[in-house]
Amino acid sequence: MIRAVPLFLLIAPLVLAACTGDPPAHDEVWKKTTSRVTVDKTLSFSPSGYAEKHVRPQFRDAFGRYVYFHGVNLSGSTKFPATEQFDPEKGVLELGDDVSYVGKPFPLEDANLHFSKLRDLGFNSVRLLINWEGIQHAGPWTYDEEYLDYLEAVVDRARVYGIYVLLDMHQDLFSRHLVVKYNKHPVDENGKPYERGSLEANLMGLSPPYDNWVRGDGAPKWVVQEILKEKDLDSEFWGTPNLFGGIGLEQIGAFYSLFSELLGGEGGGELPGWVTALLENLPGQFDITESSDMLPWTMWGVNGATSLDVQRCFAAFFAGDTIYPDREIEGKNLKDYLQENYANSFVELAKRMKDKPNVIGYDIMNEPITFFITMTAVAAFFQSGTPDSMLEYLTGILGDEMGEWVHTILIGLYKLPPDASPETIKKWGFEGADLMAMLNLSYGFDANYLQPFYERVGQAIQEVDENAIIWFEMGHGANLLFGDGLPQWQINMTKLKGVKQAVFAPHWYPDIYPFIGINQPPREFSTTEWKYRDFTEDLTHFLEKGTFSLGNVPVVMGEFGTYYNFNGIENSVESDYEISAQVLDAYYRAFEELGLSHIQWCYSPENTFENGDGWNLEDFSIVGPDLKPRGHLAFARPYARATSGRKIAARFHSPYEYLEPEKGKPSPVGEFVLEMEGKETDAPTEIFVPRVQYPRGFYVTVSDGHCYYDDKRQLLTWYPANDEPGAVHALKLQAPRPGVEIPHWDYFFEADTVFDLSGGAS
Repeated sequence: MIRAVPLFLLIAPLVLAACTGDPPAHDEVWKKTTSRVTVDKTLSFSPSGYAEKHVRPQFRDAFGRYVYFHGVNLSGSTKFPATEQFDPEKGVLELGDDVSYVGKPFPLEDANLHFSKLRDLGFNSVRLLINWEGIQHAGPWTYDEEYLDYLEAVVDRARVYGIYVLLDMHQDLFSRHLVVKYNKHPVDENGKPYERGSLEANLMGLSPPYDNWVRGDGAPKWVVQEILKEKDLDSEFWGTPNLFGGIGLEQIGAFYSLFSELLGGEGGGELPGWVTALLENLPGQFDITESSDMLPWTMWGVNGATSLDVQRCFAAFFAGDTIYPDREIEGKNLKDYLQENYANSFVELAKRMKDKPNVIGYDIMNEPITFFITMTAVAAFFQSGTPDSMLEYLTGILGDEMGEWVHTILIGLYKLPPDASPETIKKWGFEGADLMAMLNLSYGFDANYLQPFYERVGQAIQEVDENAIIWFEMGHGANLLFGDGLPQWQINMTKLKGVKQAVFAPHWYPDIYPFIGINQPPREFSTTEWKYRDFTEDLTHFLEKGTFSLGNVPVVMGEFGTYYNFNGIENSVESDYEISAQVLDAYYRAFEELGLSHIQWCYSPENTFENGDGWNLEDFSIVGPDLKPRGHLAFARPYARATSGRKIAARFHSPYEYLEPEKGKPSPVGEFVLEMEGKETDAPTEIFVPRVQYPRGFYVTVSDGHCYYDDKRQLLTWYPANDEPGAVHALKLQAPRPGVEIPHWDYFFEADTVFDLSGGAS
């Protein structure tokens, strides 16, 4: 039996050369670590003799290897330009007409710093957020060449660090020009802050002085103005909560009762004195057309589910030809005019990226909202002219209990019009609308509207970049409020027509967002609430969508992640972000079990303890204000970047995982196992081996072949030798631990020191 090498030997300057020869030049190997990937395909014959092409849910690189993505989104702070300004003392918000996204996510001179940090943490890919407004802020058919130059330079710099890039045209809540200001720090008459999450903090947060704001991102101002033609986006009141434009004591009472019920109270009762003070502190009266109807919800998705402005923007973008049949711009219907500009923005981007070997595709639209309950409820009212019609419509589509609840919410939030007069119809943006088309919009939206949009944009990109891979996701519809959604609304998307290569890239965030409300505190969790959770079954549902109707396309988890301020940012920092790390570890265990590539949300260089990632106080960044990683033992883990055979298993036992003890066996913490079937190329299998998990080096045991280690890049290369059909190749990494014997190993690597006992394993 060969025992573990004593520690004094591990630090000796002895290097035993591998009997298979000197290691290859690491720099030369590294140059080949990224290449243009393709979606794998195969051929078979049907019973009738026709040749059938099949998509395999795998990626291949130019060297014939299977490629796996361990990525991060870059970044949350890209959702807004540096030119956007807010003066918290005066409550003045300047969205700005002189817009530039150059320098987002970071100045080009800082690219080496950030990409080297991402490489050292093990990420081999980024989902690079790109903003439609960034490309077309100056107007239709006009493109910001300086911004495109910047993006091209960022992609080139990423390749130097072995990082693939997915180009994501990002949006949330359609546009940052849909915005609402609020008071993050409301105080009582004695100057004492209200408790975050309290009823008082919720309601007083809607009154001046305004020191923060909630907004969307994505579409340029001119797009919003084309859709919401009745709105004055330049009004001095733009961004002021518009439900207070003409509110009185009676409405405040109803609003107070509603919020009380939402926060777990009974509602009703006598109004406390501070409610009257709220009424006296409200801004002056203004018209509904002078501000957006958004509210500063802590969870952004609630605006998607309740805001008429947000829903009208998405409805017009995807279905403007049917719901506004007479709206034309430059001889084109509203939908075609907007979608052609959007597609052309992608084309201008693709012209710059088509020859970049590290570009892995184009993500057509982030989280498109396909939830139109507020809009259709208003349409039902305008069609019948009777208030009861709204309730009848909602209970008809949602059921009695849910329909009544939603109706109460919409009434309480003043999301429904006071009457059906022609003047009201015009002010609410429904003049010339096809009300029946609006009422029918939710049914089968993904298949009827979203899929044709993906196909349109995807085909336009392919005309420029014939090797483009089109990434897409389902619409974010009823699941915004109802979890898994309502089956009667849904018609599944199918394989994208006219798109040569496609990837399904869903997003998933279970149980982490702050509770519904305004000025809500961070969630509170204990480690035991997350340590034993298993996400495997939940994530399996996403894989099943790829085979159920989408043509067996690859599935990559395009977004997932966690807040880093659980239990309050001070407690989170003090615990070294333990809860957040436990959440992430649950994700990664499931990804490994399912063999699922993944891209975590997010890396934000602008992160601060006060404002998180800078967009609506979200705090997801894997690095903090000091740019030091947070909870990185969960995500900086060994994994196979590329394999020379088909991966059949890969598993890492992290220090956060609970491992059931087995009699006579040491805990396998720190152990990584990789198994793959067959050898389909002579190019090496590449495994990232993070120094943070193996600070004293690591043992390698292989079934066959030989290994080399590039300490600078923490990259282990493995050249399997057995070329027999069906051969299973196995590799195991283990860390030296006091008192634990390693009964057999082939290599030990620590920095530039190598112990080789393999004998040229075969």
